[in-house]
Amino acid sequence: RGMKQKRRVGALPATPWEYLPIKCSSRPKEDRLLLWRWVRADQKDSYDDHLRALDKKIRVFKYTEEEYTALLQDSTGRWTRALTDTLFALCEELDLRWVVVHDRFPDPSFPVEDLKERYYSAAAALLRSRCRGAED
Repeated sequence: RGMKQKRRVGALPATPWEYLPIKCSSRPKEDRLLLWRWVRADQKDSYDDHLRALDKKIRVFKYTEEEYTALLQDSTGRWTRALTDTLFALCEELDLRWVVVHDRFPDPSFPVEDLKERYYSAAAALLRSRCRGAED
């Protein structure tokens, strides 16, 4: 009477799982990376959609020669056009992963904070200029 009833473990059937190779369709075609993962049998067709939803590309600003001359030229002379172009290309390629951008940046004398400051100040100047242009 005062004792708990024994828990019924086998009340529902177990959910089947499968160990499947996962090829993410968002990766380049020539990439031969093949990952294995346990996936519920009823969700194996939707798993690629789940991976694709996680793969987001960041939109990096682009600028013209006129915008660079008018807005982005560095008065200190530390940032040249070539360095700025390289920074923006790396930011786009590496999705603003700053530690990796710093690792691949050709001039190691720039700390990560300087790279961030240059990118975000340039992006803010471009955004302000383009918003003003849209209002006119």
